Amino acid sequence: MGQLLAGYTPISAAWAAEPITGLATDSRVIRPGEVFFALRGEKHHGLKFFDAVQAAGAAAVVWEPPYDNSVTISGQEIPLVAVPQLRQKLGPISARYWGEPSRHLRVVGITGTDGKTSCAHFIAQALSDNDSAACGILGTLGIGSYGRVQPSVHTTPDPLAVQSWLAGLRAADRRCAAMEVSSHALEQGRVNGIEFAVAVLTNLTRDHLDYHGSLEAYAAAKRRLFLEHRPHWSILNLDDAFGRQLTVDLHPSAHKVGYGFNARPDELTHFVGCDSLVLTPAGLRMQVRSSWGDGELQVGLLGRFNAHNLLATLATLLVLDMPFAEAMERVARTATVPGRMERWGGVGGQPLVVVLYTS
Repeated sequence: MGQLLAGYTPISAAWAAEPITGLATDSRVIRPGEVFFALRGEKHHGLKFFDAVQAAGAAAVVWEPPYDNSVTISGQEIPLVAVPQLRQKLGPISARYWGEPSRHLRVVGITGTDGKTSCAHFIAQALSDNDSAACGILGTLGIGSYGRVQPSVHTTPDPLAVQSWLAGLRAADRRCAAMEVSSHALEQGRVNGIEFAVAVLTNLTRDHLDYHGSLEAYAAAKRRLFLEHRPHWSILNLDDAFGRQLTVDLHPSAHKVGYGFNARPDELTHFVGCDSLVLTPAGLRMQVRSSWGDGELQVGLLGRFNAHNLLATLATLLVLDMPFAEAMERVARTATVPGRMERWGGVGGQPLVVVLYTS
């Protein structure tokens, strides 16, 4: 336990060597030997459940100050340790417990108002091209490996679930992970403790203002992925005003790629642009121009917005050192995300049906 919390709070010698078997934030599923993290919630403080988790065999309770004075703790037999701003530190603590799994994977984080799910799936597809489970995926449609996901309550789950997922990928010898990163997750520190190889911005429009309060606060949450988490590469939509601003806000030495219809070599050294786009019932035909090479891309996807998603995907593959020709081939084989502009029929003069829904 001492190693887990070193640097966050002092632990008495008597408790420092105490073995632990896991981490938990839900008092209903605590198991013997686990550390329970008591966080401050909107309605209750996790300390309210101290007696229950102690009775269930928790090894210790780490709690977030301050707490309501109405919470009374009696009969304490296990360590009760305070860690200020625990919610923001829970990710790094969990990462330490699981052996810093993101350091051993190429983690791609995708944020933005629209396109997170599609980009995550397109990137995971391309990185899993020769192995259906090579790339982990996390987001709106579930958590797991590409093609093998389990439902998830949140777009980006809590830090314990995220770090456990990354550790599972590492244990299974996976090489990479593509994950949606929501503004809520960034604000609440759910992705703290993750080392991102790549961060992708799709766009920014008005959304979640009921939670953030203003467009400026919403943008500030998104900005954290690029300015605070410091990914090795930042991939930014130059057709979006927020994306263009981020190219200025990032440190001049930061590795960044601009993509979009307005991506030009005079703006950024690294870019992936589109000189022409033809939309047909069969899909997209794009003339790609980039600092890695040029070529034509034909993909069986519908919609101009998917052209942006494909450019972001291509840029991601390229910064992960995939040769341009191979990256173009993999992107050309991109299949649509279930329920996101799925094409049915349209062959041999038959009617074309497009299925679109949001889960």
